[in-house]
Amino acid sequence: MTQTRELQAMLDKGGIVTIPSGEYIIEKPLIIHDNTHLKLAPDAILRLPDDGVFSLIENDGLKGEHKNCNIRIEGGVWDGTNLNCQRKFLAPGENYGEGGTFNKERYFKNDYLGLLMRFVHCRNLYIGNLTIKDPLSFGLQIADTAEFTVENIYLDYNCKKRNMDGIHITGPARFGNIRNIHGIANDDQVALTADATPLTEITRGPIEDIVIDGVYGENTYTGVRLLSSGSPVRNITIRNLYGTCRYNAVSFTHHNQHPGAPSLMENICVSNVHMSKPKSYNHDDGFFHFDGEENTAKSCPLIEFFPGTVTRNVRIENVFRRETRNEVDAALILIGKDATVENLSLGYLTQDFPDGRNVPMVVDLNKE
Repeated sequence: MTQTRELQAMLDKGGIVTIPSGEYIIEKPLIIHDNTHLKLAPDAILRLPDDGVFSLIENDGLKGEHKNCNIRIEGGVWDGTNLNCQRKFLAPGENYGEGGTFNKERYFKNDYLGLLMRFVHCRNLYIGNLTIKDPLSFGLQIADTAEFTVENIYLDYNCKKRNMDGIHITGPARFGNIRNIHGIANDDQVALTADATPLTEITRGPIEDIVIDGVYGENTYTGVRLLSSGSPVRNITIRNLYGTCRYNAVSFTHHNQHPGAPSLMENICVSNVHMSKPKSYNHDDGFFHFDGEENTAKSCPLIEFFPGTVTRNVRIENVFRRETRNEVDAALILIGKDATVENLSLGYLTQDFPDGRNVPMVVDLNKE
């Protein structure tokens, strides 16, 4: 059934909105307003049409550029049907790579990345107890938001597309809890990006006072990524990461999003990490793989401070790594060339390789 108009009429009334079991084809983005609690039955499916390259839901302040308060969404399956969707091509002269110019109208149209759920300019936002299925790129983007909770999310991803992030937070953001994120992603399961790409940087600014507690994934891409390229990321707790990752369990990055802009990540605590590399990098697994991924992944550390980043006051403790493949030779922690790490404190770290090799716990490329 389609019923997009009926669902939108219910949302326009606000209050508690209940969607029963069934499948609903969403023909244009649903818009949610202040003081609305959207509750879906666990087996209610909201999905894009086969050629849909737009959001399933967004807040009215995203395009109105005003603050929304007290939005709560829980339940259901949010399906991006990405096998039948293609991103629109760039026009001649458009550049969405590093250093490119953000295009607000293109972001609003959402026809390049196809962000599945997006919320911008919010306060007191709750997203929980739901499944995000097969988005074209990011499953959930939250930007310019304070006092938010994202919890009990299952990422049911086919990993057929690139940039399939799970939970993507864009600065400014403050006072957030992200808990119990399950499944796999074909990019970052959780990303805190104070500054973003020209494709997604609807806002930018500091990300502060965030707790990430419980990220679970087998053969995921990266567990948690922090990114600062002009705006700081600070006062972050990351704990209870489980599974295997093709790249990093935790990465500290800037990715040159704004060339020449300063990078600062400070007061970061990483603890209780139970991750290693996947048992196989079989490229016939049906996933989309990035160029050179097989060789790079074998040498990627669990925790990496990327070249050019500046990080202060970092505590890493209780890391339990058990590898199953002899060809993995990555250090547990890597400090990249020209990365600055001030006041790094290490607690209990352990790693085990099947052939008993003594791989360094910490490698600092600035001291070689």
